[in-house]
Amino acid sequence: MSLKNIFLDPLTKNSSWLVFEKLLRIVFNFILMIFITRYLGAHDFGILSFGLVIIQVFIPLSTCGMDQLIRKKLISSGNKDTDLVSTIFLFRTALGLVFSLLIGFFYLFDSSQQNLLILLLGLGLAFKGSMVFEIWFDSKIESKETVFPKITGFVVSGVLQLIAIYLKAPLWFFGLCFSFEWIITFLLFLNLLRKKEAKINLSFFDYTLLKGLLVQSKSIFLSDIFTITFMKFNIFFANYFLTKTAVGQLGLAIRLTDLWLFIPVSIGVSFFNPIIKSFKEGTKAEWHKWNQTLTEQLTFISITLAIAGTLLGPYLIPRLFGEDFIPSINLFLILIWSNIFSFWGFAIEPWEIAQNKLSYRLFRVCSSAVLNILLNLYLIPKYNISGAVYATLITSIYINTLVHIFKKDTREILYFQLRSFTFKELRKGLKSPSSLS
Repeated sequence: MSLKNIFLDPLTKNSSWLVFEKLLRIVFNFILMIFITRYLGAHDFGILSFGLVIIQVFIPLSTCGMDQLIRKKLISSGNKDTDLVSTIFLFRTALGLVFSLLIGFFYLFDSSQQNLLILLLGLGLAFKGSMVFEIWFDSKIESKETVFPKITGFVVSGVLQLIAIYLKAPLWFFGLCFSFEWIITFLLFLNLLRKKEAKINLSFFDYTLLKGLLVQSKSIFLSDIFTITFMKFNIFFANYFLTKTAVGQLGLAIRLTDLWLFIPVSIGVSFFNPIIKSFKEGTKAEWHKWNQTLTEQLTFISITLAIAGTLLGPYLIPRLFGEDFIPSINLFLILIWSNIFSFWGFAIEPWEIAQNKLSYRLFRVCSSAVLNILLNLYLIPKYNISGAVYATLITSIYINTLVHIFKKDTREILYFQLRSFTFKELRKGLKSPSSLS
């Protein structure tokens, strides 16, 4: 396939829109982070980081692990299952509203600055239901349509945060700014459906359909909860054992590392359809080629980012974010190299979904969550804030690599990972779905 055809391919164009939106977000968020950390300082940034983690725990609770199953069903139905979209939208909107009210209820018992911040951050949970429309457009390979609502939401939120800094607003106001992003995105998605004349009856709700999805997704739901445990609970333990300043320093290192996670997410979404189809309809060679290509792309990108972070991080962090965050340098260097294993985790997900290995996924993340909790409890008191990132590194190696040794049929993943360092498929050139059909 010629280079021109590769760029004209619908899969490549769809992926390009996803990457464009995420690149714009990463640049804007990076600039915002510079201003916010310098304005708040390590202590208050620690409070903000803790509040954001609390809200992130509620997000998998509201999705109930159904995202990939929804995408799979929409692909199978040719995106005609609009009843599914409306049912999930109403369910998630109602659940998000319940979570917002629950957070407000706890605020009544403790009206501290930290809890006020969490309360305002939680307002946005009631508007996360519109993200099912993003899945709908993605499954149609029309990610271009979702870019404007998401970009507008985070740009308006970011501008409000800059205004807050200029006006020297209190910490709680930043919680309101973050929620505005979800509210604006919600309204713009509804307007997009109206403009596209999408035949989705947003008042339709099918309890039987929802119940079936909840039963099918229970393993993914539990695994998502445990995933949050090992990915974000280092902030919880740091908040318990250490000072808010230390939490802020850890929070910056984590956010600098997480900035790049949009890459495996975007690439993984674009590879999801062909991997599913190659398993159902293609040959074993096609199945291996798609999985190998995805793993190689993520390996190459993660190593490139790790090298760049190692060279630039020690110079840029104190100059951009201030001397309060000098301890963040070593934390960032450990986390950016652990991203190699984290990126591999995104390559594993479509492999598991295609083969319906949800019980294995549950075992993988449950055992990792237990390991991570034990490591944090042992390493943070012993090594202070560095213990939290050591725990993350060890857990990432286990969940995304070592765990596959224990079962014969999952050792295929190890093969993809080890072989990815040869970059054989990348050197051949990326293949489009049409070349494998």
